[in-house]
Amino acid sequence: PSPEAMMRALEMLHFLGAIDDEGDLTDVGSRMADFPVDPHLSRTIIASSERSCLSEVLAVIAMLSVPPPFSRPRYAQKAADKAHKHFASGYGDHLSLLNAYQAYVGASSKADFCREHFLSDRNMKQAENVRRQLAGIARKTQLADESSDMLTMSIRKAFVEGFFMQCAHLDESGKHYMTVRDQQMVAIHPSSFLQHKPEWVLYHETVVTDRCYMRNATAIPPEMLIEVSPKFYHPDRCKLHDHAKKMLRRALPRAKSTK
Repeated sequence: PSPEAMMRALEMLHFLGAIDDEGDLTDVGSRMADFPVDPHLSRTIIASSERSCLSEVLAVIAMLSVPPPFSRPRYAQKAADKAHKHFASGYGDHLSLLNAYQAYVGASSKADFCREHFLSDRNMKQAENVRRQLAGIARKTQLADESSDMLTMSIRKAFVEGFFMQCAHLDESGKHYMTVRDQQMVAIHPSSFLQHKPEWVLYHETVVTDRCYMRNATAIPPEMLIEVSPKFYHPDRCKLHDHAKKMLRRALPRAKSTK
């Protein structure tokens, strides 16, 4: 890798709390290293244990780690869309993936369930295997697995801890999203469960086709970004441009005390 790529990787690990100022592995970093997933995901796993939503986050990560499970055959697109709506969460894709996974796992006949709901049986089986593997590592490393009574909030906060650098906000026109990391213009992927345009979103990855899309996006209130990642998002401390700072400053009174 080029020196620039190395620097970016080290900077990212430092932001995630995996290495300290000297470049040495932290306690969080050594726990992240136990999981065979990329650092954003392993940081999310550690955060989910601390936020009492480990079981659910492992399911979402398993779904993100396999090819998209939702099928839309040409001959039955409307029926597929209708079936997929059963899983839709107003918060967006991460929680919709969780809904699909939990419904699949709870089905009496998984093959029939996949057929009826236009899901790939193979990809769902693969997700179940990935989750089982990650849960085994979590048990071995003694990560706490309790369940929060504010699950949707806890899950989103855990993902912010791992993906706070992969967020985007609406620009001043309110039409386009700009990524916080490098001010790239992006759009929500057409396949997203997110049907509205929240001010801020967190995304799993970007894909480029006719334009740059955020795949697997979830609405995140700006006060949550300030609470979970004040170094990066507190309007008095962050290095974001003026429009982003203005939106964060508006949200500041709603943010609980930032440590």
